[in-house]
Amino acid sequence: MSACPAGESRSTGALIVIVGLVAFAVIALLGVLMALAIYGVRKYVTSAQLAEGRDAVTAIAQGIARCSTPRGYVPRSSTPIPVELALVSGRKYQSRAAEWSQEPFVCAAYTRSEPQYFQYQWLSEGEASGVARAEADLNGDGRAEIRLEMDVVCGPSGCLAAREVREIVH
Repeated sequence: MSACPAGESRSTGALIVIVGLVAFAVIALLGVLMALAIYGVRKYVTSAQLAEGRDAVTAIAQGIARCSTPRGYVPRSSTPIPVELALVSGRKYQSRAAEWSQEPFVCAAYTRSEPQYFQYQWLSEGEASGVARAEADLNGDGRAEIRLEMDVVCGPSGCLAAREVREIVH
């Protein structure tokens, strides 16, 4: 004879199945929540990185427009900072003050003291126009996936920076 009645063993079996299903549901829910959290953090970090690039390009372009207005022409092109995109490939780069001593950045009164995710450059397109540019390889695959640009154009009434930053996704 069995020590427990038949009804009790069915109840115990049902309880084990229910506990197992609940445990599985909780584990699945935790997995989904963790995936959403990782996605949210990545999205936030990418947004902050893009904000750095947009702010810098805007400041460089507006600074060049301001300093070029009395002169009537834009400065010559700069070398990129950093010189190689690989130096910001999936990581931050800490520039040196000397790198920002190039004519366009001095003209724009622009310098960086904090680490950067983007490679910055001023590109002259002649005496009366140019573009402030930032490129980034945020995912570290060795290729730039985003370029941010803002044009500066000089005319009879002075020099103006474009109203918006142009985003080019590669």
